Amino acid sequence: MCTEFTIKTSTRKIQHALGTTASLVDIVWNQSVRLYQAAPVLRGAGPALSIDELMFSLKPPGTKYPTFNARLASWDEARDRILPIFEKPTWKGPLERARCLVPMTSFIEPVYRGENAGRMVAFHPKDDLLFCAGLYAETTDQQTGEVYSGFALVLHTPSP
Repeated sequence: MCTEFTIKTSTRKIQHALGTTASLVDIVWNQSVRLYQAAPVLRGAGPALSIDELMFSLKPPGTKYPTFNARLASWDEARDRILPIFEKPTWKGPLERARCLVPMTSFIEPVYRGENAGRMVAFHPKDDLLFCAGLYAETTDQQTGEVYSGFALVLHTPSP
């Protein structure tokens, strides 16, 4: 589960990595992003590409609590089978209409087995930048009327 990542880049570098000429305001990020903190996400494509800052945790409509990882597949005890992300009620809507890319320069994972068990390990790309698939949602709290805009990372079981 990715619960922290770093973003040390600029809008210009993101545009270069994606090969886009979308008209974007140049912003520079140099931060470690933890749960419930704002981070840049890319939405749209081509000239409609936008970079918006959303909270690192998503509160899907109809759920009580925010979550930060959307697994591509997970074991469903009740159905006794692997359930893909597109069958999960929590993720079905965002997967159909609210996909995004999350730029990052590293991500940090806990290690559960092997010589690094019990440690947090940072993974960096060979290049300066990588992108993680994400889902976003904008929900309104029914009691307070507050709008919450957040995202979750789409993840798979880690390789050894």
